[in-house]
Amino acid sequence: MLNIIAPYPPPLGGVSLHVARMIEHLRRAGIPFRIYNQYDYDDPSNHIHATNRSRRWFLHWLRRKSSDLSHFHHSGLRFYAYYYVYSHANRGRWMLTIHNERLLAEGRLRQAQLRLLRGCRYERLLVVSDKVYQYLVANDIPRVEYLPAYVPDLTARHQPARSAGRRVLVASIWRVEGDRSISLYGLDLFFRLAVEMGERCEARLYVGMERDLDVLYRHMEAAGARSVISVFVGEKLVEHLPDCDLFLRPTREDGYGVSLQEAMDCGSIAIASDVCERPAGTQLFANGDYASLHGVVLDVLSWDAEQIEEVLGRARPPTYHLRLIEIYEELLKDQGSC
Repeated sequence: MLNIIAPYPPPLGGVSLHVARMIEHLRRAGIPFRIYNQYDYDDPSNHIHATNRSRRWFLHWLRRKSSDLSHFHHSGLRFYAYYYVYSHANRGRWMLTIHNERLLAEGRLRQAQLRLLRGCRYERLLVVSDKVYQYLVANDIPRVEYLPAYVPDLTARHQPARSAGRRVLVASIWRVEGDRSISLYGLDLFFRLAVEMGERCEARLYVGMERDLDVLYRHMEAAGARSVISVFVGEKLVEHLPDCDLFLRPTREDGYGVSLQEAMDCGSIAIASDVCERPAGTQLFANGDYASLHGVVLDVLSWDAEQIEEVLGRARPPTYHLRLIEIYEELLKDQGSC
């Protein structure tokens, strides 16, 4: 039995979408599973069980004795401490995916997290960021594998009609967390672009969570972008990507950028900073460099339909999910559960 401990929609975010889409792939592979949802959505008939962020649940799991394989999707100092205790108190079989680059933060926190990971007894440690992978390998962390968390949608691929007039330019942010998040997500670049390209592009910003919106609007006002950008809060980004001509991910720090592949799967051109490895077909600009971004957008806007289709033809959906299935099958076979 495979136990997945992770967020599950709603709300719909990168990790929760990854987990939700894996369900059908697990069923097709004949892998029995249970999902223990971080939030309150509960559907036992489909093997989804809510944990409601309960500390009591994690303490219960700590004491649970089973030969099942558990796959955790939470990271951070307190979770690494939990995994260390879990490794020595439970001795259950488990694996972990790290979905962010917080391990690369400077200072004592980095060293503390590294020491805890080094003391963990996991079967496999998956990371979606190549930078984190290189860092862990350089520090002799064992059984690490680079595996971006992209899972293709099994529904039909969308092919939106190209706008005859103004192009639809889309960016997104999962949640605003103070002023720093504006710079981290590169929204200052997006605001400037939306203002300068107002006659040629219709700008839309999708915000995952209703938090610190006053900070967002303050920065938009300062950039003169409040009246030229339509803001959508709490909408499912993936449902709106088919209406998008250009999807922009100008993040100054990042791990991969699953949403870029999502956009290209929907027939949109993806544009992103070159801060890390990006999905094939993504149009890159120099990280934090507005002139570079502006130049790439102008170039893309000059493409004809044939050029667009050529670029999208190179953006074949990757098969990382198949490798994840292989890992599950390998580890479950070792314990006779698959």
